[in-house]
Amino acid sequence: MAVAGLPHARLDHRRCADRPHPCGPSPGSSPSRFLDGTSFVSLAEHYDPAELPSAGVYPGIWDQDWALSYLEDCCRGLVALFHAAATEREPILTWMD
Repeated sequence: MAVAGLPHARLDHRRCADRPHPCGPSPGSSPSRFLDGTSFVSLAEHYDPAELPSAGVYPGIWDQDWALSYLEDCCRGLVALFHAAATEREPILTWMD
């Protein structure tokens, strides 16, 4: 799966399914800086509502007119989460199942 806004980056969900993966303060790269410097408009350029159901992306709302607005609201929350974690120098733990 390509990471939105990073066309060459790939996530291998098989590698992540068996254990948690921290995403924490690391010198040189910061998800918070990336998200702070990336507008939702630029991320939305990669939005393909036809691709999401075939990839099994939850929730199954991608044929709805309001789905992109839903993603924008989620993106705001994600940006706030990563910004707060970076400010407090706290890790974020992800678990993909």
